[in-house]
Amino acid sequence: MWDALPDNTVVLFTSDNGFLWGEHRWQGKTVPYNESLRVPMIVATKGLGAPAIDPSRIALNVDIRATLDGFAGLTPATDWLDWRDPTWRRPDFVLEHWGATGVPTYCGVRSPDRMYVRYSTGEEELDDERSDPLELENMAGAAPQELAVMRTRAQDLCTSGQIYPPDWPF
Repeated sequence: MWDALPDNTVVLFTSDNGFLWGEHRWQGKTVPYNESLRVPMIVATKGLGAPAIDPSRIALNVDIRATLDGFAGLTPATDWLDWRDPTWRRPDFVLEHWGATGVPTYCGVRSPDRMYVRYSTGEEELDDERSDPLELENMAGAAPQELAVMRTRAQDLCTSGQIYPPDWPF
């Protein structure tokens, strides 16, 4: 099939979410853990070369359009979405969930080296993604300074919208 593609072809493979099969005592896709968040995002090109990739950066779905526009020689239509400028988006992103799935409503932030989430129950979780990539040790009670930094960042991200459910944690 690959041989049948013309030069100047870009193929992007990804998924909408991961799925837990009992990890962290959950099943499904609505929890803030790596098994639910991390999905493959693979770009293959034929005759175009490869884009510069920063392996320390988290790839997000908002990167898809900018990446494909770049291959097409286009400038993204929105000023803030400039794929050539590495400062166009933050290195972290918001995590949020609400709904009737058995998982409490939560909001938090994920960065390359930390995951913080605050649940509507008042519980907080802080994970070190570098030393504990399986997210088994909650650092929320043991690292008060890091917890405060991540809580502040999450509060900023989690309150920048306009519509929230009644049990919103911030």
